Amino acid sequence: MRLIRSLLEHFVGVGTLRAYDHTGELHVFEGKVKEPVVTMRIHDGSLYTKIFLSPDIKAAEAYMDGKLTFEEGTDLHDFMSFFLLNERNLRTHPLQKHAERLSKVMKRVHQFNPRRKAAKNVAHHYDLSTEMYKLFLDDNMQYTCAYYQDPETETLEQAQRNKARHVCAKMRIRDGMHIAELGCGWGGFALYLAQMNDVKVTSVNLSKEQIAYARAEAKKLGVEDRVDFKLMDYRDLSGQFDRVISIGMMEHVGVGHYDEFFEQYKRLMKPDGAGFIHSIGTMSVPGTANPFLRKYIFPGGHAPSYSEFIGAFERARFWLTDNEVLRKHYHYTLMEWRRRFLNNWDKVAAIYDERFCRMWEFYLTGTAFGFLHGRNMVFHLVFTKNINTLPMCRDYIAEETERLRRREEELGIAL
Repeated sequence: MRLIRSLLEHFVGVGTLRAYDHTGELHVFEGKVKEPVVTMRIHDGSLYTKIFLSPDIKAAEAYMDGKLTFEEGTDLHDFMSFFLLNERNLRTHPLQKHAERLSKVMKRVHQFNPRRKAAKNVAHHYDLSTEMYKLFLDDNMQYTCAYYQDPETETLEQAQRNKARHVCAKMRIRDGMHIAELGCGWGGFALYLAQMNDVKVTSVNLSKEQIAYARAEAKKLGVEDRVDFKLMDYRDLSGQFDRVISIGMMEHVGVGHYDEFFEQYKRLMKPDGAGFIHSIGTMSVPGTANPFLRKYIFPGGHAPSYSEFIGAFERARFWLTDNEVLRKHYHYTLMEWRRRFLNNWDKVAAIYDERFCRMWEFYLTGTAFGFLHGRNMVFHLVFTKNINTLPMCRDYIAEETERLRRREEELGIAL
């Protein structure tokens, strides 16, 4: 406990951390402000050195293995909030500063994302049981940040519909267009496009599980003639499109591949076409992926800062016509996913096991707080090749939104 004591003394600047070691002895670490209070118990004496050397991932693994638990009315949710209040103190510990420098050196290696590795990374997360995802996602299976206009009253389903409508409004979709979607998930957005407009949609994805589900849903909705779901790497798609859209895909591109990413947009967009990107990002200087997320959830994933990709964007010579930053929207999305996941814990455990459930609880809780107390956000970019492709003023987005609402009511799909 001596090693980890020095780390925790440095770490706790706000609140009180009560820690029981594996012998049952209580150790109390207090900040200048005594609240909030979190109580944890470490059940394995071998964890002290491991957590001292790699707190981000070893604490997560200890929780997954049941060797780190929370007591006296506190839980993982409370601990994550406590952690984010004090995270900056942890990062200034000499050993952690050294670990951060090493992580930055290895960043390009972790982010190297050729086609074969990209397929493997996608399968790691997105080819998990669709039945598991159904237990916490919205009815249309959209596994990206929703768009909350009123998080106190809106359901997850309404917020995800808001997002689909918001993207379509920005893109000014018209009948007869051919739209490319890079990374389609379970097809929720592509199916909305096909229901709302007389358009052709070509959606690509590397997940066999998701493509199979999306094709079945298209047939069920009677729009299979409008949507073509392809199992392929986005870099292999060819053709010319009126609109090229990606929602929650840029996070998987890799920092060394942004030139390749934007050049593919350039190849796919017609001269008067428009592009759209919805991606997790960070409002800070370039950092590295959390080691827990990199190992267990999103291998190869990265939330970029603007400075990491803007050079590649400029080299592609696009007109940036709209830029929007969504701040707390993903916090509310993740907290609702977490609520539904916890309510279905036993069902998820029946598909996988208790360790898997604790891993996902750690992931959903930690990332949710990252969008509330950290520097994470989601950004929307709209861009064109031609200066005249979209209206000069953003007023058109509100006008399009109302048109789409009326269309939803006409079709009987309003929420």
